[in-house]
Amino acid sequence: MKMQYVCLRFQEFRTHLSLFFYRNFRAFLLLFQLPNDPEKRTLRRITLDDAVKADETFTVLMGEKVEPRKEFIEKNAKYAVNLDY
Repeated sequence: MKMQYVCLRFQEFRTHLSLFFYRNFRAFLLLFQLPNDPEKRTLRRITLDDAVKADETFTVLMGEKVEPRKEFIEKNAKYAVNLDY
């Protein structure tokens, strides 16, 4: 009985390990689909102020309070483009 349990747990472990590897490998492959051509890529300098603003935006959008999120969406909806993609 104990050996069967160990084998079953090992099978589960192998399955989870395979899924983990597959997901990470897919993400790795996606990196090579990004534009590596210097003519097409865009490099931007990110400052600490940019990081603070991004954190504030993330907090508004992912926070528990609904009203700030609603206000943010209503205020910035006019800037949305390519909604059909």
